[in-house]
Amino acid sequence: MIDPERLALNLRNRIKKRERFLIAKISGSKQAPGEVKILEDYFRFKDYLDSEENKNWFSASLNEVWNAKLWKGLRGNFRELPLESIKKLEFENPSYSAAFRLKGKFTGDPRDFTKVFTFQLNACNYNCNYCYVSPVLKNPSRKWGKFFSAEEIIDSFLEIRKKYNLKMNVLRASGGEIFCIAPDLVYKIYSQLKDRNLNKEIYFWIDTNLSTTKILEKFESELREMFEAKNVGIVGCFKGTCEEDFEILTGRNRKFYKAQFECTKFLVDLKADLYLYLPALVYGKDLKEIKEKSSSFITNLEKINENLPLRTELLVILDYPQALENRERCQKLGRPWPKTDQKDVFEIWYSLLKEKYGEKFWNFQCEFQL
Repeated sequence: MIDPERLALNLRNRIKKRERFLIAKISGSKQAPGEVKILEDYFRFKDYLDSEENKNWFSASLNEVWNAKLWKGLRGNFRELPLESIKKLEFENPSYSAAFRLKGKFTGDPRDFTKVFTFQLNACNYNCNYCYVSPVLKNPSRKWGKFFSAEEIIDSFLEIRKKYNLKMNVLRASGGEIFCIAPDLVYKIYSQLKDRNLNKEIYFWIDTNLSTTKILEKFESELREMFEAKNVGIVGCFKGTCEEDFEILTGRNRKFYKAQFECTKFLVDLKADLYLYLPALVYGKDLKEIKEKSSSFITNLEKINENLPLRTELLVILDYPQALENRERCQKLGRPWPKTDQKDVFEIWYSLLKEKYGEKFWNFQCEFQL
């Protein structure tokens, strides 16, 4: 099994050229079809919450929008619904976080932060069997990437926002893996927003796979400064609830599973506005085993901070075109998807959280201090 920490260092040498970094070319890749809109080859637009699909939320009063019971948990008839519709809105990163951090609860409107401009680093040190990103967009290549500076990325964001007349108030750095491999690029983008006096209107959202702190530690002071800003948030995606599941999902040695918790603690210690994702892919012979694994994962998060489970969103994994191809490829390598029904995983997850936190479960996550 490949060492993801060593691979991150290797990839870093390939995606950085002086002060420029290799950004993935989305257009023409198999990631292009689906719900995303391609903007100028290397950038994409996503509306986190479609106004037609979520009419109740968009027509609600601001007080109702901030009521967790409107958007959190499972729909009452979730067993009868298609997988993509079983949740209520859930905690939609980054719309609520941005509204809360930049404007304040009951003052900021999450609906102003649903349109997101995204770019991806052309590198990743995991090989997840459910990933929706094409392998060519995670393996540095000039054919599927172009070197950009932080300044050029911000220029592109502003130009595209004006050209398409899109009310995009969120800039998202994604991948692949960007944070653990190129934290200096992330910091430079934050600095550009600050220097251009955009930090009061643009929310900077960062994705990470939490794979290693080896490179992050070299930029600790810069990252600490960045996470002190109100317009910066980060979401870390855990791969599996245990070592065994991690190895199947990522194709990496199970001993590196714990690195995700180390990276999470590193971010908590930096006082980052941190949220977590967990794909609803849990391997188990029966529901009892699924519940035991989920409960153990929640306990491990609590050891870092008691409110981290409340900041964790379970992800539905859908059959996007590239995800299906990755799924088939990894299955041939002996890493199939679990047979567990994702709806069962969701039901178990919410029952555990409600049992553990009671009424606190219905409070808004941003109110909890990490």
